[in-house]
Amino acid sequence: MFGESTSGASASGLTGVRTAIQEIIATENMTTSMTRLAQKGMDAETAKGLLSPLTSVQRMLFNPTTSFMGSMVIGFVNIVVLMITLGVAGSIAPRLRKEGKLFAYGTSPSQLWIRCVPYAVLSAISLLLSFGLLKQVGNMRFESEPHVFIVPLLLYSFALSLLGMLIGYSAKDVSKVSSRMSVIVYPSFLVTGIQLTPLALPMFFQVTAWALPMNWLNRLIRGMAFRNGELTSYSLEMGALLIIVGVSSLFIGLLVLREAQKANSIAVTELRADLGVLPVSS
Repeated sequence: MFGESTSGASASGLTGVRTAIQEIIATENMTTSMTRLAQKGMDAETAKGLLSPLTSVQRMLFNPTTSFMGSMVIGFVNIVVLMITLGVAGSIAPRLRKEGKLFAYGTSPSQLWIRCVPYAVLSAISLLLSFGLLKQVGNMRFESEPHVFIVPLLLYSFALSLLGMLIGYSAKDVSKVSSRMSVIVYPSFLVTGIQLTPLALPMFFQVTAWALPMNWLNRLIRGMAFRNGELTSYSLEMGALLIIVGVSSLFIGLLVLREAQKANSIAVTELRADLGVLPVSS
């Protein structure tokens, strides 16, 4: 009845089904036996004590239906948005460099900082719409007010965009950015609480997760989205995202200034070479 070869289901996925079916069968058997014993004149309490003196029933306190909506489904949505955001934000600098427009508006790092804003806004709106769709169609629990939850979403998306720009800044070509995304994507999937709570992992991986924006997004979802609350109650998560924004901005600025200085030195060298071949006027 539950053969994996015929049903195509995994053994781990059928564990809960088997447990529930066993409980149902035991209950039905006890009901039938009690009916027969009652017909022979035995009272109901005695019959119940003979047939089932002690039973074990398994239930999940916070997830009685064993739904994956609040764990794997929402984790998959977050991973997809993360990959898209990292890809587009990481390709900004290589694309501008290839087109010769990296320093078209000056050498200030703020021009790249501003270019991340539209991607952050679109990512935040996409996440909020996805959560709303899961709430309406998939019965996902969402207690926070959307206009309040959009604030940490914008902060998360901006931190993610800047981190994507940082890892993709020095790429020689846009096609090289996707290979660098694995530095963020794989740890985000493994150690930020999508499959297993970070508290069950060794301390090294718990500390590693602090540098990943999705770690703080998952904490905001489990806290603010599922339980509601004021923004001040989640100052730790938003403060960590602000630190990621600051550190990413600092390193991006250093990379931009270094490349700008290198480009200026090359331009000066070429100018001197051109002046050296010009005839000297008397």
